[in-house]
Amino acid sequence: MTVTYTYDVSNSNLKSFIKLIFRWRGSIWKSIAIELIVWCIAYTVISLVYRLALNEDQRLDFEKVCLFFERYGSLLPVTYLLGYFVQHVVTRWTEMIFRALGLIDNIALLISSYMSSNTKKAELIKRTIIRYLMVIQAMGFRIISPAMKRRFSTFDSLVDSGLLQKSEAEKLENVKFYIPCFWACSLLAKARAENFITSDCGVQQIVEYIMYFRKNSLVGVLYNHFALPICYLQVVYLCVRMFLILSLIGRQIITTESHSNHEPIDSYVPVMTIIQFIFLTGWCKVAESLLNPWGEDDDNFETNFIFDRNLRVGKTIVAGVTPEFPPLVKDSFWGEDDAEPLYSLETATETQNPCVGSAANFNVHAQKTLNWIPPIHIIKGFSHGILHGQRSHSKDFQNPATEATRRGRLYSLPGVICTERPITQTPKSIQASCPSLMDLNVELLDTGMHNAKDSADQNKHVRWRNSTDEGNKAGAKTIDDVKMALRKCSLNFNESTSDDDTKSLEAEDKTNSKPKQ
Repeated sequence: MTVTYTYDVSNSNLKSFIKLIFRWRGSIWKSIAIELIVWCIAYTVISLVYRLALNEDQRLDFEKVCLFFERYGSLLPVTYLLGYFVQHVVTRWTEMIFRALGLIDNIALLISSYMSSNTKKAELIKRTIIRYLMVIQAMGFRIISPAMKRRFSTFDSLVDSGLLQKSEAEKLENVKFYIPCFWACSLLAKARAENFITSDCGVQQIVEYIMYFRKNSLVGVLYNHFALPICYLQVVYLCVRMFLILSLIGRQIITTESHSNHEPIDSYVPVMTIIQFIFLTGWCKVAESLLNPWGEDDDNFETNFIFDRNLRVGKTIVAGVTPEFPPLVKDSFWGEDDAEPLYSLETATETQNPCVGSAANFNVHAQKTLNWIPPIHIIKGFSHGILHGQRSHSKDFQNPATEATRRGRLYSLPGVICTERPITQTPKSIQASCPSLMDLNVELLDTGMHNAKDSADQNKHVRWRNSTDEGNKAGAKTIDDVKMALRKCSLNFNESTSDDDTKSLEAEDKTNSKPKQ
């Protein structure tokens, strides 16, 4: 009996939520009322005994017990256990809503669309398929829902309700869920063979939806059988109840003024403890009521309503929907470039908030001419050299020696290939796009690994050379600045040069290959 309250909270005003708080059916007050009354009575009895029946020595001993329970009872991880437990239960309950409550609308619409024949045999096949699907859902619901079990206690009740024929019920005595599904698929194959369904794709799609409906109908059975571990439930339940029992003594109001737990105000009624009781017990009741949503609590699933709705809608669609559709006519907005929808007189004056992007009103100063250049990391990549593959930072990339050593090992890294020719100039395509950024070209010359006998003496030397003329210092950075820029540069770049660049590189290779005089 699901409790609906969405209409009451359609407006987020104070009156709506105050009205919602004091509802009784399905509320926290109804779920904890008995436990709260029992706890208050027990607390009152203990308080009267402490105040009226005990002598001075007994009262002091009782106060020590109260202090002990108060100090160590608060160590119980009540909120921690409740938080995780309620999270697991609510997640499981949400999955059941979207997976276990199978609706038959899609299957009925597909059957009516692909099986458009109006003959009596075609209608009989369509209605029989829907009936078999409802038998699957009834067989699943009657196992997990007490309400459906009382309604369909035996297979004879399925026969009496018109869902099964007597000969069909005899074949389902052992609760064989697959048999009605097999019957429905066989009827589809028969309809295709007799050309009631003219498309193989249509048959395949209907079968897929039938299997999906069967799966949803049995998900509830699986969730009901494979519940959360009972030890988890026991730990949470005992933790909450033990905390509340210890609170009966630990939260007693001490009357001795010299006691450390003495309160200056003797309120007689433990208001804060009662509030804590309401929240903790109500929080626990949420999980307890959602553990089995197929039961008969106020917020459990309405299995009878779901079943009746599927049966009524399925029969109506396959029998009442005809292939004839209304004639094509021009709509009321025909020929209007900017159609304005109409409102009633009462709703025309309501304020609307149209969907506008957050940057729609952002003012950008328009420029007459825009200068387009490649990203700066591409420009630096051409200046530093061509790397096919990925160049990544070392962990200690801010250390010049470490970074230089890493760059010297680039040849030996698997999957990373460095071109053998150094790049002493930036390709012309980049120079043409941004000549002002091409003042500095830096070349990394790898001298390789020295064949030293002692492995501790193995190192790599990286020599940096400014390709610009030494005398021309205009616009050039210092070597230290270049080193810092290169250490912080990471390339993930595959260079593709133009024809002019390729020719210039080939000419440079020939020049470099000539023996030095």
